[in-house]
Amino acid sequence: MRAAALEVAAGLDKQQSVAAGQLRAGAAQATERLREIIGVLREDAAPVEPVQGDLGELIDRARSSGIEIEAQPADLDGAPQMVARAAYRVVQEGLTNAAKHAPGAAVTVTVTSSAETTEVVVRNAAPPAGPLPGSSGQRGLIGLQERVRLIGGTLCAEQVDGGFEVKARLPHAAGPAPEPGDDEVIGQAARQRELVRRDVRRSLVQAILVPSALLGLVLGVTGVVFLVQWHESNLTSSVYARLEPGEPREKLAVSLPSRQRTSLPAANEPPRPPGATCEYYGTDRTWLDLNRSAYRLCFADGRLVTKDFYSEDEP
Repeated sequence: MRAAALEVAAGLDKQQSVAAGQLRAGAAQATERLREIIGVLREDAAPVEPVQGDLGELIDRARSSGIEIEAQPADLDGAPQMVARAAYRVVQEGLTNAAKHAPGAAVTVTVTSSAETTEVVVRNAAPPAGPLPGSSGQRGLIGLQERVRLIGGTLCAEQVDGGFEVKARLPHAAGPAPEPGDDEVIGQAARQRELVRRDVRRSLVQAILVPSALLGLVLGVTGVVFLVQWHESNLTSSVYARLEPGEPREKLAVSLPSRQRTSLPAANEPPRPPGATCEYYGTDRTWLDLNRSAYRLCFADGRLVTKDFYSEDEP
C-alpha cells in the first residue's frame, strides 16, 4: 500500500514512479509466493484425524463432516498389516484432497482385496463451483506415495473427467523397496521432496531479495534526486549579503541558483510583503542539519523588496 501511494505521489518524475510501481508489484508477488511456501511447509489438515481404524469408521466420519460418499469398502482383515495401513492412508488422503480442493463434489471409494493384492480407488467428481484457484493435491500425496512404494506398491494420482482420482495397487507378498537413500534406487517421492525443497529455498530468496532490491533502487534514486535538488538550490551567504533591495530581478538572475529549495523550515517564516512573489533558496547548512533554514527573496514589480533568513531554530 505504501509503494502504491508512492507511485502516485506528487513531485516524482516518471522514472521514480516506474520504480515505485515495480516495488509494489514485487511486494504483491512476494506475498503470493510466501503463501505458496507456507502451503508447502505446513502439515495439511485432514477432514478426519489420522486414527488407525477400519475403513467403515473412516468413511462414516468423513460423511459426518459433509462429504457425499459412495463407498464399496472391502474387508481387509486378511491383508498384511502394512497393506491395511497403506490402504487406510490412501482413502484418508483421497478424502482430504476432495474436501480441500473439490468442496461439494461427490466422492466414490472402491476397495477390492484378493489373496495377492489390494486395490484402492478414491475418485471425486468435478466440484460444483469449479476447482479452487491454485489448488493442487500433489504436495500432500508425496508422503503417501513413499509409503506405498516401501511395500512394493504403486500409486497414481491424476485428473479424470474434470475430477481427481487417487489409485493404489498394494501387493501382499512384495518385500520392502530400497530405502530412499540407496545410491542405486531413489524413489520418485524422494526426488519430488528434493524438488519441493529447492522450490522453497528459491522462493524464500526471491521473497527477500527482490523487494529489498526494489526498495533499495527507489531509495537510491530518491536520494540522488534529493541531493541534486539540494545542491542546485543553494545560495551562498556571500551572494546573499551582496543582494540589495530595489535591484531588478533580471540583474540578480545570474547570481541566483537554477532551482528553488522545496524542503523549507516548518516555522518562523516572516510575514510576506503585500503583493510580492517570494522565492526560497538554501543556506550554507548541510542536509544533515535537522533544523532546516532558508533564504527568502520577495519581488514586486520585478524588483527585490525584501530578503530574509529564517530557520526552524531561530527567526
